[in-house]
Amino acid sequence: MNGELVPDPRIAAIQRARRIAAATLAKAIREEAPKLSELSLCTRWGQLLADHEELLSEGWYQPPPNGISALIGTPPDFKRMSYVSLRHEATWPRADITLGGNSIMYAYCSPVDRETKMIGDLGITLYNGADSRIKDHLAACFDITAQVAAYAEVGMELRELYRFAADLIDKAALANETFSTTDQSGGVDVGHTLPWSFNQPTSEEQQALDSGDLLVIARTISDARHFLNAEEGQRILPTMGFTVEPRMAGPEYPLASFHVLVTFTDGVKRIHADFSELLDLFDMPSYLPRRALETLGCG
Repeated sequence: MNGELVPDPRIAAIQRARRIAAATLAKAIREEAPKLSELSLCTRWGQLLADHEELLSEGWYQPPPNGISALIGTPPDFKRMSYVSLRHEATWPRADITLGGNSIMYAYCSPVDRETKMIGDLGITLYNGADSRIKDHLAACFDITAQVAAYAEVGMELRELYRFAADLIDKAALANETFSTTDQSGGVDVGHTLPWSFNQPTSEEQQALDSGDLLVIARTISDARHFLNAEEGQRILPTMGFTVEPRMAGPEYPLASFHVLVTFTDGVKRIHADFSELLDLFDMPSYLPRRALETLGCG
């Protein structure tokens, strides 16, 4: 599935940012346990990310503050996980919400490579409990994400990939709750392109990216995305990158999302998850589907 990566500065920057995001999250979780709160995790994670000079000092997806988020849901209803957008202030990290034995946590960050302005977003749902129903739900969501990432091929329209994902989610009796407050179509999506992984910035975009103003850079990145939705006719090109990040929930199940990146370099495909260390911290490989773990490079 994952071919040899042909050197390309844009794709290499995406991969590097993603790996840093995953490694620093794992370190932050270990350091903040056993009294980890949403705010303490995000604060420490941000500090660790800032130690990497190859990244900008803040993420592009703002708000939340610094482009970093953590949401912790607790039983029985895991209400904190039922969010519309991480941009809304009600979902920003809180010091009074801590990770307990049966909690679910979603952690996200949006790092930006300093030189290329490529992004390497990371998002993952982590479960610390023993409820078999929750484990089965997370396993189903993980498997769907892996299948969607595996299905992508050069020449395919992004809306075709969306339809494939929507069909899988529907067959699992789940609902996709992924949408962007900046997507003018107003519909749901399952991801977005990684800006300038397949094209060059316009002169106006390049001027904004060179401005040094972090918020201007963030807005420019946000506005340059194409969404994987029911309408997007952009085709997957031989060199290109995009996210696969359906947010799935059911009537009796909390929202779950496993945010992966898919890149093509001269037609060579790579799926970037970098989840192994994080999943091991929560013993999740013991119940996640082996096929999906292998597809995402976590086997």
